Amino acid sequence: MTNLNESATGQLEWSIRLPEASSQNLVSETSPAVRFLLFIKCLMVRILEKVWNMGTDDHRKVIHCIKVGISLSVVSLFYYIRPLYDGVGGNAMWAVMTVVVVFEYTVGATLYKCLNRAIATSLAGILAVGIHWIASRSGEKFEPIVTGVAANYARWEPAHGGFNFQHPWKQYHKIGALTRNCAYCIEALNSCINSEKQALVIIDEHLSYTCQKVSSSSSRILKELATSINTMTRSSKLDIWLDEMNCSIQELQNYMKSLSGLIHEPEAKSFENEKKEAVVLTINDVDVLEIMPLITFASLLIEIAGRVEQVVDAVEELANLAEFKDAAVDKTKQNQLNRSVPCYEENLKTLEKV
Repeated sequence: MTNLNESATGQLEWSIRLPEASSQNLVSETSPAVRFLLFIKCLMVRILEKVWNMGTDDHRKVIHCIKVGISLSVVSLFYYIRPLYDGVGGNAMWAVMTVVVVFEYTVGATLYKCLNRAIATSLAGILAVGIHWIASRSGEKFEPIVTGVAANYARWEPAHGGFNFQHPWKQYHKIGALTRNCAYCIEALNSCINSEKQALVIIDEHLSYTCQKVSSSSSRILKELATSINTMTRSSKLDIWLDEMNCSIQELQNYMKSLSGLIHEPEAKSFENEKKEAVVLTINDVDVLEIMPLITFASLLIEIAGRVEQVVDAVEELANLAEFKDAAVDKTKQNQLNRSVPCYEENLKTLEKV
């Protein structure tokens, strides 16, 4: 048997009488929004109670909090004065934050924090100086190893300066690996240049200008990438030099195709005149050997350019992940880029000359 009753709070209650002559009251459930508001209300009440208890127990904490808030607010107002901000910069805010972090409302706690932070900072500085000393004393072979091991722990550093939270430290390892692969090709190119067998003078002069353009563009791109990583800015010259390098590579490939007419093909084998056949093969082998250093040199240049492009892609990925700033674009260089001749027109002129 059920009865509908109205309680003193104004809510409707259903009264159910059970067979054992006992009754149970059912209260209507509240909505999730109301429960969330009640939770926020209880949380705020607890926080206010804790603050009130802390203030009544020791009023020095409240006074200290008020002083800290006023000092931070006053220092922040100076940031609206541009000349003062240019002269002081972020050092003033860091100084105030250091005071806030170190100084407490009691002398004992202040001394404890000062000693703790002074010892920690000194140990970190000594560790950095020690690693630098070991790396400089270890020689050319072990210095990159020591420096690389120390760089692997850079991801544990807190966010500071341009290194934001979750900075892509692993991307630097990727760039380093790609740069080493490029350095291997450059070392092979150096060995090819210093080899005893040199190419023909006519062919060497035929390709020297194009090879110089490729090597010059590649070196400028690598220097610009190093500057971009060091300053954490996007380069505005990189696209221009990439176009120049690609055009030079295309010219070099066209020149290499034109060399096929300079190589003499061996005659067909003849059983009647074996001596003449041997002489012909010897002459052709010498011609090929004279051209092979140049072909190797050009192939290494093309491979270096391809690996430089991989480094460029890795640095661009780092710039997107680390949010590098855009460099100021020069209008004269932008006009030069817009007026530059397309690669295919230069290639047509090269083919006409060949």
